[in-house]
Formats: sequence, structure tokens, C-alpha cells
Amino acid sequence: MRLIIILVFLFSTQTLRAETIVVNNAAELNAKIVKAAPGDMILLASGEWKDSKIVLEGQGTAKQPIVVVAEKPGSVVLSGN
Repeated sequence: MRLIIILVFLFSTQTLRAETIVVNNAAELNAKIVKAAPGDMILLASGEWKDSKIVLEGQGTAKQPIVVVAEKPGSVVLSGN
């Protein structure tokens, strides 16, 4: 019984750790994505992201992926090279 309680606690603390992070440019995104934990959500600030070099290298899992989305649907435009 103790083992079950400990396992439930461990899994619940992983879920509680998930954060929502807003980034305003590619430099912020690249810095935050490498530090993101499984389950984190990264929101791209609304606007045009022109000539932004974006490198998505995170440590998500199948059950708790790191999600990168627009702050508001349809509000982010990636343009340029």
C-alpha cells in the first residue's frame, strides 16, 4: 500500500511541474525549449516572427510532450529565411 501511495505522489508531482511559458522571439524560444520539462507548453507571442532561426530540441515524452503553439490561434506568422 505504501508503494502505491509513493508512486501516485511521484507521478502527480511530475504533472504539477508543467508550466506555461510565453516567449517573444526566437532567442527566448531557443533558450526556454532546452530547459522545458515534459508537459510544458510554450506560447509564441502574437506577431510576425521574421527571419527567426528556431531550433526545437526538448526532452518531452510521448505521454507529456513539450507543446509549442501560438499565444492566440492564427496570431503568429513565421516568415523570411
